[in-house]
Amino acid sequence: MPDSEPKESTAGGPLGQLLGKAKSAVGSLLKDDELQREGNLQQAQADTEVEAQRNARDAEQRQQEAQVEEERAEAEAERARIQAELDATGREHEAEAAAHDRVRHIEADAAQAEARTRAATDEERRRANAAEEAARNERRMAEADAARVEEQAERLEGLADTIDPEVQ
Repeated sequence: MPDSEPKESTAGGPLGQLLGKAKSAVGSLLKDDELQREGNLQQAQADTEVEAQRNARDAEQRQQEAQVEEERAEAEAERARIQAELDATGREHEAEAAAHDRVRHIEADAAQAEARTRAATDEERRRANAAEEAARNERRMAEADAARVEEQAERLEGLADTIDPEVQ
């Protein structure tokens, strides 16, 4: 078609393909090369439109798939981040629990040591009290012995004076 002729609007898509085939067939039957060429062009244009639509749908689907994949990757990264936080929190709780266990063991050991020290101190006091009591008893016995010896010495001195009154 020369540039001076107005372009006519043609149906596209499957309808354009059908019309193009029909024009081409009619042009072939009527030996109208122009109609046949127009039908072939319309069919080619419709084929191109169908292919373009298919390509557009494929591109849209690939874009949607890429979007889904990107969202999946973001969700996976978020899941991994959350899991890392949970793991870190778990490790913190485990460390805190271990620290509490160590504190309880230390406190229990300290309480046992304090109880042993108290028991040893009480035993030492008991021994010291017993030693004091034994010393008091020994002193009383020694004082009683000394009093007996003194009394006996006085008695013996009195007897000696009776036997030999001159020796005073």
